[in-house]
Amino acid sequence: MELNFELSFDEAVRKHKEMWEAMQNSLGDNPTLAERAAFKAGWVRAREKRVINRCYLCEYNEQFHSHSCVYCPYNWNNYIYYGCEKGIGTVDWRTSKISDILALPLREKYEEEE
Repeated sequence: MELNFELSFDEAVRKHKEMWEAMQNSLGDNPTLAERAAFKAGWVRAREKRVINRCYLCEYNEQFHSHSCVYCPYNWNNYIYYGCEKGIGTVDWRTSKISDILALPLREKYEEEE
């Protein structure tokens, strides 16, 4: 898949946080899935031509590996494909409070990301 634009690790994290903080300010800490999806789509559409999965973290990951979430800057605590959606004893972008999403730790950068 061709990338839409290149993001650094820090840019992806910054843009991700900006979007989720704006969503929290607009919709509160626990919006529905439909509200989240609509907000993400509108946010990205207003700022970029296209972003994979309407997610800056996915867009960043795509620069290194297209079919794995290994390079996602956030540690979703499960290290599996689309870990942000698995909800296996951890945070899930679809249902978790936004404050929990914003509190996720960053993972360590890999050598090729430096």
